[in-house]
Amino acid sequence: MKVTPSGDTETKDRLDQALREGRESYMQLMDSMFGSAGWLAIEVLRGMRDSDDFYVSQVGQIRAPRIHDGRVVLLGDAAYATPGFGTSLAIIGGYVLAGELLSHPGDVKAAVRRYEEILLPFAKSSQGFSGVMQVFNPQTAWGIGVRNAIFGFVTWTRLDRLAVAGAAALGFTEKKAPILSTNGRVCEE
Repeated sequence: MKVTPSGDTETKDRLDQALREGRESYMQLMDSMFGSAGWLAIEVLRGMRDSDDFYVSQVGQIRAPRIHDGRVVLLGDAAYATPGFGTSLAIIGGYVLAGELLSHPGDVKAAVRRYEEILLPFAKSSQGFSGVMQVFNPQTAWGIGVRNAIFGFVTWTRLDRLAVAGAAALGFTEKKAPILSTNGRVCEE
């Protein structure tokens, strides 16, 4: 994976050109970009060359202004594209959509409208920091070392647990979604 910051147009242009020129051109570019990266880079590049089914494509993030159109609904990355917790949000989206369908029996339009009202603002607020992929996928041995050192320090000192305890002390708590019956009413626990 190669993640380029938004201002790095030179690298983006080189990647785009290599993609247009085909497999061999892209492999040569990867060799030139990562051949001196150290650790397992040489082995990975050799595997790329030896592969009989090497595939590459460009990945982009689409930020949809709407996540439904009539009875058609987008879920997961197709709807939210939130780096770091796409799978969790996909499950939550399915849960919310199911709940809204139960809450609006016979009125799919109202259910999907409510689904969008609930999920879209949260998804948009989570899409804000476009540099998250750059931070969590450093491109150099030095960057990988810094990232791993930070994560190691945070877990070794248990700062992650301290942050959770602090959030709880400030009143941030886990909110459980209500469990709905098939008639759309909240079930008693």
